[in-house]
This record gives sequence, structure tokens and C-alpha cells, in this order.
Amino acid sequence: MDPAEGRLSATEYLSTEPSASIRKVAEAAGITPATAKDVRDRLRRDENPLPPRLRTGSPKENRTSERGSDLVPSNVATLPPPSARVSSDTFAQLLRDPSLRLTEGGRAILRLLHLHTIDESDWRTVIDGVPAHCSRAVVDAARACATAWHRVAEELERRKSDHEGVAAAR
Repeated sequence: MDPAEGRLSATEYLSTEPSASIRKVAEAAGITPATAKDVRDRLRRDENPLPPRLRTGSPKENRTSERGSDLVPSNVATLPPPSARVSSDTFAQLLRDPSLRLTEGGRAILRLLHLHTIDESDWRTVIDGVPAHCSRAVVDAARACATAWHRVAEELERRKSDHEGVAAAR
């Protein structure tokens, strides 16, 4: 594994499992315990988990800012156009929220949001990577995912308006 990718995997793991042992972080990210400890220490000092020698500037290997408080999972730092994006600030806020980080359901939604956000610069790579004979299946899968996320959004909006209605009635 690329050392930068391992460190970014550890960063992502720590964002959802902040109290995980160094051994668990190392195992999950495929890195040594010493590297996992260094990543955790850098994050605690509000630093980039990538030491300067690993920061190449390429979008794939250097998607975190210099300050750890801006750290978000590696494919969330630059997002699709505003109409379909979750800002890195919004995602970072969600990552810090204990009600999400410390519950199984909350960690699941964070992982899903992370996995289903495609960086604008990655669109071409994603599209070019689909062979013509798989296009229809990928189109169907992408549309099914979009439909599912649309239902999630609608349900959460409905719940929010129901909650606001109850609060207003008090």
C-alpha cells in the first residue's frame, strides 16, 4: 500500500472510531502500529497526517489541508458542484458530532456519505474506468443509489418538519 494512502485510511478510521486502539487502527489501515501512532499524534496536534515527504500535491495523495481541523476523509476535500455537494466544513462538522461518531448508526451514515461522495476531479476517471459493456449496469446501480439517497433526504426532511411542528405547538 502507498504510505500516504495508509495514513489517510488511518485518518478516516480514526474519524469514525476515535477511541480505537493503535493496533486496531494499524490493522484496519494496513499500516504499522508506529505509523498509526504517528497519525493519531499528528491529528491530536491539529496537523496533517501526511508528513511533508509524503505530500506530493497530487489530488489522490494529498487531499488534506495543512491543519488537522480541516481534515475530512480523502475523497471529500474537493466536492462536486454546489447543487450536489456536501461542503468539507459540513462534513467535518458531522465527523466531530459525538451523536454520530459514537453510535453505530451514526458511524454507518458517515461511512456511507464518505463512500458515496465523488470528487469532481475524479468524475472523468470514474467514467473512463467503466467499460462499454458494463455501462448499463453501472447506470442502473448509480440511479438506484441516487434514488435511495433521495429517499433518505426526504425522510430526514419530513422528520425535521414534523419535529419543528411539534416544537411550535408547545
